[in-house]
Amino acid sequence: PPFYGLDWNYLNSPREGCVLDSLTVHGEARNWKSAVRAAADLVSSIVKYGLVQTELDRLVKILLRQFELDAEQAETQESADMMGRLQECGEAGDAYMTAAQRLVLFRQLEPAISLDVINHRAQQLYGFASTGGKGSLLRHLFVCGPTHNREGEDFELLDEKTLSEIIAEASDHAQPYKDTVQVPDYLCSDEEIQALERQVNPSWAVLPEEITRQPSAEVSEGGRRAVSKEMGITMLRLENGVRVMYKKTPFEKKQFTMEIHLLGGRACEGYVEGIRTGALSLGVQAAMESGIAEHSYDAVVRYCQLHDLDYDMQPSFEGTTIQVSASTSQDDGLRRAFEIVHLLMSKTRVEEVAFERLQRLLVVNWESDRKNLETRTTRAMFDLLVHPTTEKRPDSRVIQVTPEDAGKLTIEDMHTALDVEFTPDNLEVIIAGDFDEQELERCVLRYLGTLGGK
Repeated sequence: PPFYGLDWNYLNSPREGCVLDSLTVHGEARNWKSAVRAAADLVSSIVKYGLVQTELDRLVKILLRQFELDAEQAETQESADMMGRLQECGEAGDAYMTAAQRLVLFRQLEPAISLDVINHRAQQLYGFASTGGKGSLLRHLFVCGPTHNREGEDFELLDEKTLSEIIAEASDHAQPYKDTVQVPDYLCSDEEIQALERQVNPSWAVLPEEITRQPSAEVSEGGRRAVSKEMGITMLRLENGVRVMYKKTPFEKKQFTMEIHLLGGRACEGYVEGIRTGALSLGVQAAMESGIAEHSYDAVVRYCQLHDLDYDMQPSFEGTTIQVSASTSQDDGLRRAFEIVHLLMSKTRVEEVAFERLQRLLVVNWESDRKNLETRTTRAMFDLLVHPTTEKRPDSRVIQVTPEDAGKLTIEDMHTALDVEFTPDNLEVIIAGDFDEQELERCVLRYLGTLGGK
């Protein structure tokens, strides 16, 4: 899209005595008309035509799942959050309800959630940003941008009349929304994984002596399993080199977190064959917005929302970290989480549109930092610390990726860099949470033990 972000914020706080309904468009000044037109078109489509039934059904399922998770985690709620909620209810004159009570109430109200009711409410909330909705005149327009900009769509010509005309034009030409995203039942098919299992025959390997010889380690299964007597941590290793450590904890009921560490990171850029400067850092960021395997980004986002999954990838100087969290209240919670890891490691995907968007953001942020005195001073001092003389450029691995370096990269460069780092023998997995240990080890064998198979 021509904008960087489209944020909607609705605040109705009895405690603060304030109601605020706002829509914020972030973009480049040279594309301001296109950005406003695209945002108004999107909102007007909801106001004029409403949601579709398939999308409403999905959102109701997500909301119900969230109420169920809140009820499961009631015992782990922080006292500060509970006190804040009590104060809010007291000042608003509401009755305080526990998470279990809210779940019961939602289930009673669910049959009354119809498409007509939701679309009527959408008109009330978004009508101010579209000429097709109610209350569209009760609004104020705020614009923040550069004082001098003559590139592209002349920002200096922006005024209230022009802005209102663009919104009105986009509203008139808005088209009905079509829900074309297909959300899969699972990210990996049983047939695909079973074929890999037959080919690879995943199994546990003997642990290295530096682990088995530890006085605190209780070793079993011929040196293939070690359990720390003090910490209760189980250590395993797969034949393909993947190292696994896990511990069952009672702190978050029916939840678990998996953290994966891959050594390398930006320290390898430009020094390890196949990893060009900036390729790994930008490749990881672009992959996060490119979907997984054959599944699109939108499909993966909806899949994670439906099944209470969350994952993130972060590059650093010394490696890449992948974090996946999921609920185990459903029988297939572990499977869904390990499917994500399996596909991220074996079928990493970087889309052209995600890379282009990342390059644009990099240029904008770089130029913005140059205009900030504090940021420029910090960067100059850091450059001197990295390289005391100004005759040579500082080591590119310890500074931010520059637009110049990003402009030299291709999609193939990023795929190559990710393939070099994302290998089974470079994988260390740490798991903690509330789960069935036998099911966990079965998923480790099935989804991590088959990495490296073709």
